[in-house]
Amino acid sequence: MVVSTQKKISGPLVVGVHGIFSLGVQSTDLLLSELDAKGYRTLEIDHGFKPAIFAGITARYYARKLIRQLDGETYVSAVAHSFGARIVLEAMQLGQTFEHIFLFNAAIPADARFPPNKYASITVVANPKDKILKWGKRLLSKLGYGDLGRVGYQGRSPRVVTCTNTVPDPNLFHQHGHAFTPAGLKAWAEVIHENIQAPF
Repeated sequence: MVVSTQKKISGPLVVGVHGIFSLGVQSTDLLLSELDAKGYRTLEIDHGFKPAIFAGITARYYARKLIRQLDGETYVSAVAHSFGARIVLEAMQLGQTFEHIFLFNAAIPADARFPPNKYASITVVANPKDKILKWGKRLLSKLGYGDLGRVGYQGRSPRVVTCTNTVPDPNLFHQHGHAFTPAGLKAWAEVIHENIQAPF
């Protein structure tokens, strides 16, 4: 876990949660850096390389860790990639409230039930060509994995929207993390900045 060292910043807090088999250096860390430059405080929840079979245990453990690290912070938004979406969902189920949540290539069910009083809005950034989520759902659905980040949100909440217009990285074969190109990072950092209307 890394906390932004820019002590002079007193703006809103954005939490970043990466996926499994990753340390966030090619996904959420890059996005947090863009948000740092815009004046946000950032907090990285690092859960290292965890085997997929321990998904439920891992998600609940790191959701609790996330809540402890927030230490009662009242205005928090989140960006999550892949399995990181499950940690954010678990944190909500444990009582954590978020303002704006951005889920990139989320590896949770497309009809996920987000606790209605625990978020203001959720943006799902989906890629229909995501091969990791396609096969992940087929092979690991019994462990709670899904393809929300491939097919988009199929639940009923009007506060959850799906975006599929991000230009994929042509050099990324599996297309899992397609938004984390230099242009995509800047574009999404601006979208997040525009959506987070914090009382600061």
